[in-house]
Amino acid sequence: MAERRVLLLGEGNFSFAAALCEAAGTRVVATCYEREEEVATRGRAAESIRRLREMVNRGSENSCIQMIVDKIKTSIHSLHQTTSGFKLSISLQKATSLGTAELSDFAAFESQLGKIQFFLCMEADTRDSSEKGSCVGAVRTAPYEPAGSDLVVVFASLNLDLMAMLICAIDDWRMLWTSDARFLCQFPAGELRIFRSFSLYPPSYVHDVSFWLPDGEQFDDVAFHTIAREISGEAVASIHLLDNFQQPGTGRTSLCCRLTFQSCDRALGRGEVAAMQLRFREEISQRLHVALR
Repeated sequence: MAERRVLLLGEGNFSFAAALCEAAGTRVVATCYEREEEVATRGRAAESIRRLREMVNRGSENSCIQMIVDKIKTSIHSLHQTTSGFKLSISLQKATSLGTAELSDFAAFESQLGKIQFFLCMEADTRDSSEKGSCVGAVRTAPYEPAGSDLVVVFASLNLDLMAMLICAIDDWRMLWTSDARFLCQFPAGELRIFRSFSLYPPSYVHDVSFWLPDGEQFDDVAFHTIAREISGEAVASIHLLDNFQQPGTGRTSLCCRLTFQSCDRALGRGEVAAMQLRFREEISQRLHVALR
């Protein structure tokens, strides 16, 4: 539908202009013969002017968001052209359209920092399979300080690690930090390429650990993960919470977590992993004051 342009001369209280602006595809220019201070005292003029300002700001805000997203898309596609082993699609999704279960760790963390309007999602379509899209960015807005200003600031956050993994088809984030020459030689002088795995069948070991939390204390999830990384030398591939149990009567809380041990660049031995598991149990007992079950 073609855009309609309307010029209003000598508006009284701007209620008609505000109503016209609600119609899609309409651009309105409204004028009056008095200053704003004089018009604002007339009937519903102040409310109409406020509505008009909100619509103008909303339109400017959306344009700014789209401009930022377009620039991000252009940059990502230019990087992806150097690999071009598969199709990469980028989309902007409203935060309200994604359920909590669909949020990645990055998206969930960003959501805790403040209200998010949009998520920037990337999906890699390889020859073998089409992986589910991942949230690699978040867009939020906030009123511009000082208070009372009509301006809005648009923020964009990007997870560069996850973007690099998707562009180069790296399935283990720990590879980004390895000093293994077999990995580094695949990206000479920082050139982006499709990653070729050099560990085809790395063995993995699963260890479940259950423990009671200290009474009156909140579980330190960050410290728990930090200890796991320290004792394993980054050999813990994942940590998942399996169960959260509260004992009737006493109110004590017990957690059960599953650790998956798997190195990204070598084969772990069963005895080596058993020693890691034992040390991990000792460390969380001493440092987090949990009671092992």
